[in-house]
Amino acid sequence: MLTVDPASRSVTRNPEFYVMKHFAHFTSPGDCRIGLKGPWAGHSVAYLKPDGTKVLVLINPYPEERELRLGTASQAFAFRLAPESFHTIVIPNALR
Repeated sequence: MLTVDPASRSVTRNPEFYVMKHFAHFTSPGDCRIGLKGPWAGHSVAYLKPDGTKVLVLINPYPEERELRLGTASQAFAFRLAPESFHTIVIPNALR
């Protein structure tokens, strides 16, 4: 995840570092992985936190911008996903 140049003592954060950050920053022990349905399910993983918050981590692997439509029991959301990008979406318990 990190590349260290011993000569210059510089550190380079590789793409894997940023992917891991999406998970490490927004998920915690005790979160429960939940299933997803729809066209983005193969490019996403979702978690339910003990307080009812949902966390969705996904990738747009395509070379063009794509739209994600996400629905909860009471609301619908639409997001524009940049080409070849990672995203984290947090849905607080209050929006369920």
